[in-house]
Amino acid sequence: MRKKIGLFFCFGILSFCSISTLADSHDAKQAAILNAKLGLAYLSKGYYSASKERILSALRDDPHVAVSWYSMAFYLEKTGDANTANTYYKKAISVEPHSGDAKNNYGTFLCRAGKYQAAIQYFLAAAKEPSYLDDAGAYENAGACAMLIPDNKLAMHYFKLALENNPGEYFSLLSMARLSHLAGNDVAAKKYFADFKKVALTHSSSAVIAKYQRYVYAASKQNKHIMGLSLPLPSSG
Repeated sequence: MRKKIGLFFCFGILSFCSISTLADSHDAKQAAILNAKLGLAYLSKGYYSASKERILSALRDDPHVAVSWYSMAFYLEKTGDANTANTYYKKAISVEPHSGDAKNNYGTFLCRAGKYQAAIQYFLAAAKEPSYLDDAGAYENAGACAMLIPDNKLAMHYFKLALENNPGEYFSLLSMARLSHLAGNDVAAKKYFADFKKVALTHSSSAVIAKYQRYVYAASKQNKHIMGLSLPLPSSG
């Protein structure tokens, strides 16, 4: 599903990232945020022990910030403990009830677990948080999850909301092209695909463009293999 998650970046090479400076400043919240981000960066590299150590440090630094809890939730999910991960994702929301990131990340977990309707409700809740900056991404995730139900009409509704909030959401453009074609509206499909190419494929080869075009105009109505699906990894907020 959605990528906006992008992976966290620690300033400089991982081995040179210093936690001591923040610890010395007694800024527990900032220490927790940095440790959580560093833990996720380690996790993305496959350094599981180092990842767990940093995330546990984040929980000790400040257990009242959501990022500490949903980072551990993602670690637990990645290491096969989905039940405990579910508890940690919900804890992230309970410590910061207005965290759009916490709600969006829990939605991605639920969608990956096949709980599509529940996931969509969390994406919508995230999008409605006034302080959440990626409401378009949350709507896009809702659309991607709806495609997996599958409910193409509902998916189109959410992708349109995503594009209303950010016309450059490339997965929404690609999906609207695909869904418009399946609905028999190739005029709209052509327009959405043209917009998708402008946003995402400006410097791509003709072979890459053809690959996406085949996806858009494929005859199958199955959405089991959604190209570009990018539900987010945990993000800070």
